[in-house]
Amino acid sequence: MKNQIKGCIKFSVSGKNLYRFINTLRNQRLNCSNQYCKNDVYYGEVSVNDFETVRELAEKYNMTLDFYEYETARKKVYRYRHRYGIIIGIVLTLISVIYFSNTVMTIEIIGNQKVSDSMIIAMLEDMGVKKGTFISSIDFSSCERKLRMRNTDISWVGIRHTGNRLVVEMTEIVPAPEIENKKMPCNIISTQNAQITAMSIYNGQIMRGVGDCVRKGDVIVSGVASDNNGHINLRHSFGTVTAIYEDTINIHQDFCEVISEKTGRTYREKYINLFNFKIPLFTGKSNFSDYNSEKFSFPVFIFGKKLPISIDKNILSEIKQTEKIYTPDEARAVIEEKIFIYEKNFLSGSKILESTLEYSQTETGLDCTVKYTIEGEIGIQKDIWAK
Repeated sequence: MKNQIKGCIKFSVSGKNLYRFINTLRNQRLNCSNQYCKNDVYYGEVSVNDFETVRELAEKYNMTLDFYEYETARKKVYRYRHRYGIIIGIVLTLISVIYFSNTVMTIEIIGNQKVSDSMIIAMLEDMGVKKGTFISSIDFSSCERKLRMRNTDISWVGIRHTGNRLVVEMTEIVPAPEIENKKMPCNIISTQNAQITAMSIYNGQIMRGVGDCVRKGDVIVSGVASDNNGHINLRHSFGTVTAIYEDTINIHQDFCEVISEKTGRTYREKYINLFNFKIPLFTGKSNFSDYNSEKFSFPVFIFGKKLPISIDKNILSEIKQTEKIYTPDEARAVIEEKIFIYEKNFLSGSKILESTLEYSQTETGLDCTVKYTIEGEIGIQKDIWAK
């Protein structure tokens, strides 16, 4: 091991003046080890620094000199001294090891159900804690306190690190189960001017019956009742009331409308996302004045473990504002599509008995008035507040 570190040369000397060479060599007081003579050949080992003296003595006494230098770390370094790529690689490797062992590479969140991982990570980023942050610069107590203050669903949170992995453990507040008070007194009132066609009342005093006409706001089922002794009782009225009523909507469609449409031109941007630091893999930039953006991210995995490195793509699609001209027939088709969407969203739970469409054309567009005759639910509960 010593020879591999310091550097040592093994030599052999032969010739007529062998013993004069040996005596002179000993007088030089060199550190020569493993000395022995065999078949008029002298063997020994000296350091690299002392070997030049051995060479000069061999030349002085006209001796035959053979030598072998041990493979040492010093010799290897000297051999590769002009290969700067190796040196740079070693330095970068050391820097990477030091950097990655002292920075946050992954953030793991444990114990959350209502609060999403993305929300917690976003709050941590606002505090300056994200992938690539030096662990020594993180104030764990301050981050824990701020997380509890910023989100009322968090009752306890603890942050720790294992190597370069940041672990956020939390406990969420468990709300008390909501108990519906069935005895809260209330009336059932009408939401429309209608004629009642069916009723299913389970509690409450019925004020209007099937076939009766009611106005919007009228009490159909009352939660106030009196007994034979004149005492007033408050009840929780509940049930369903179905009636026939009319509804009207107005829809307008311009003949000239400004719309946004894609031109078909796209521009692609590609990045290497390293600890949220994006390194662009493209040159130049798009010259689109207006565009839509679609973003895609492809994480990098090694042995099934996700690394904090990803390939991000951003596709920019150029759009432009154009004027679209509708003919009366095309405007009518657009209105009919809007009517279909309205009925699907707002009247899907009711039965449309009749609908009539009335169109009127102006200089700028087409107007449509739709009149419905509908059979549906009209009763809603309204609480009774009594002192």
